Amino acid sequence: MEWLSWEIAAYLSGPLIVYVAWIRHRAARHRRANEARERHLDRLRNLN
Repeated sequence: MEWLSWEIAAYLSGPLIVYVAWIRHRAARHRRANEARERHLDRLRNLN
């Protein structure tokens, strides 16, 4: 019966790992976009 619990754990952790990786990827992409926007706004402020 023990192997069954391992299979269930692997089955449940698979989507969880994908989900966490996707969240981290999304957060990193948003952080880069925010930095780019900040640089752009600084450039606009320097022009005025």
